[in-house]
Amino acid sequence: MNSGMIISGFVLATVVAIIVGLFVFSTYRSIKQIYAFKKQGLPIFEDKKVFKTLLALLIVICLFYIAALILFIVYECIKDSHEDASKIVGYIFECLFLIEIVFAIAYILVSQKQANALIIAIKNNTLISSSDIIDRNSITKISESNHRKYLYIDYRDKEITGNIKRMKVIYSWQLKDFLNDNGFWK
Repeated sequence: MNSGMIISGFVLATVVAIIVGLFVFSTYRSIKQIYAFKKQGLPIFEDKKVFKTLLALLIVICLFYIAALILFIVYECIKDSHEDASKIVGYIFECLFLIEIVFAIAYILVSQKQANALIIAIKNNTLISSSDIIDRNSITKISESNHRKYLYIDYRDKEITGNIKRMKVIYSWQLKDFLNDNGFWK
């Protein structure tokens, strides 16, 4: 196993960790802003299942990165004295790196797909999610998909007159009840 491949693999693992870190920071920042409303006593919907999924993926990614770091250090220590062992460590490192990439992609997909419904607050007849701020009067329709996979919130765009935008969120009966209890379900 070539030492350059291991070093480049470690650099790529670090780049993947940085990219995931940027997504985590972005999600954390928007959640922190919405949690400020919780301190004011405003109604907030939190999808705890998504939080747990994202947290579990993040922990797995961190564990694989730490394991890859340890294997990289072990490889650098034994590469000259134990050539056969260093090959095995190199192959294990490559497998860990590939698994880390799979979990990183899963984290990015889950966080982007479910970012709208991760946490939703209501303040002054306004629905606030991590990506949109929707006034109650601008909502034209809230509907669900045929198989209850998504909730669609159609609303008038503030910037372009006559333009209807759609916010698509993962369906959850708790979210539907939350919107219904706060008078947003039409």
